[in-house]
Amino acid sequence: MRAYKKERLENAIAYMVKIQTQFTGRGVSQTYMYTYLALVDFRALKESGKPVFDLDYVAMTKGPVPSELYDSRDKMVDDENYFDVIKLESDLDGNYWFVGKQEPDLDYLSDYEIELIESTVEEFARKKQLTSEDVVDATHTRIKA
Repeated sequence: MRAYKKERLENAIAYMVKIQTQFTGRGVSQTYMYTYLALVDFRALKESGKPVFDLDYVAMTKGPVPSELYDSRDKMVDDENYFDVIKLESDLDGNYWFVGKQEPDLDYLSDYEIELIESTVEEFARKKQLTSEDVVDATHTRIKA
């Protein structure tokens, strides 16, 4: 992944973590993050003809997965310095969580991209009884193969 692309993605993920943490008090699970990234990318593609993150997605049971992140997740967990602004942690049950290490730098994102991120994450994070099925269902209904 090119440096600028990595920094943009990292700061966007950090911003999504920040927003969700404000509502829920915890980091963002791998499933939620992949869903957020896909929903933002595919909405931007529909509205402007260009995705925000330019990630390659693989179709999986729980929705589209950005292969660059998915394939590197163990390396991200093991290497504390893989990212500067975020980190990926795993728990004893094999679940992965994105957490912020420092404030995101929103200068990497346009106002339009920030609005897409905010509206996408807030839509789900505001729900009191949010489940992973909610975010998975969203990808299946909003993103057509």
